[in-house]
Amino acid sequence: MVTAMQVRVRYVRAYRDNRGKERIYYRRPGQPQVKLRGPLGSPAFLEDYNRAHAASQPPTLRAPLSGSLEALSLLWLASPKFQAMAPSTQAVQRRILDRLRKEHGHRIVRDATERDVRRLVQERQDTPAAANHVLRLLRGLFAHAVKENWRTDNPAKGVERLAERQKGHPDWPDEEIARYRAHWPVGSKPRLAFELLIQTAQRKGDVIGLGRQHLRSGGTLLRFRQEKTGTDMTLPVTPDLAACLSLLPDGQMVFLLTEAGAAYSRNGFYNSFRDWCDEAGIPKGYSPHGLRKARARLLAEDGATAHEIGAWTGHKTLAEVERYTRAADQERMAHAALAKAKPRTGNG
Repeated sequence: MVTAMQVRVRYVRAYRDNRGKERIYYRRPGQPQVKLRGPLGSPAFLEDYNRAHAASQPPTLRAPLSGSLEALSLLWLASPKFQAMAPSTQAVQRRILDRLRKEHGHRIVRDATERDVRRLVQERQDTPAAANHVLRLLRGLFAHAVKENWRTDNPAKGVERLAERQKGHPDWPDEEIARYRAHWPVGSKPRLAFELLIQTAQRKGDVIGLGRQHLRSGGTLLRFRQEKTGTDMTLPVTPDLAACLSLLPDGQMVFLLTEAGAAYSRNGFYNSFRDWCDEAGIPKGYSPHGLRKARARLLAEDGATAHEIGAWTGHKTLAEVERYTRAADQERMAHAALAKAKPRTGNG
């Protein structure tokens, strides 16, 4: 039988085990326990206790070196521009900054050169997408340094992005869209998730938060604010989406809920959606974001302009959506050229 012992030393737990042997541990919340020698109050105990207690003390906070990258990073994290970013974007930037501060926090901001920034990017050339995330952060960080008069130029501005092997998430082709719909009928949660993604052309972070509170005009419109960009959106509820929404229980506010009745997290939704894709026979690589691209492509193929597609997707610039309209225009022009082509015979 384990017997607890009365102990008044802070963070110490002592007891006798089943064999009557005294066990003593230093246990501070949030830290691993440390075994101490006994008996309680002995010189050996006090030596071990003092050593464990000293090792568990939180490190003394020091002020960052004036003008250093660490100081600039802290200034950026407290800036209104950073605070206005979506939580997901903030999390990505914090992770990158934590590593940069650990490796280069002591360096002086005014001494940084374009060559230094290029070297930081090239060090990550094996993962070009991650390297470009670093470059994007450094551009913003040094732009903030210019704004705060820490330096007169932005050394990251002229550094080129690395070519990425895969251009983001692949667009869903028509046959995979049809395959998913054939497997998951209207009325199922996987089908509702799919129609929310492809009909609204929104990011998964926005889709998982949509609910009845966003419906307007008798359920014919959705009005919400994009989490990532802060853009206010008003979109029509398409017939395909309306058919799915009409089958939800009357008291359900959020459209997509887990089996436990809670709202999805981003990662939780992504994992569930990937499982639904696997069950439908959708190849690996097709993601929720690919349905956002599919909607943009379908709108372009139906003749929508770049501005019209941007109004639906909420893109801030037209550079991305123009890619879809160019592809659709190329196909239309190819068919038009074929219709105008004159029949040719012989070898000429």
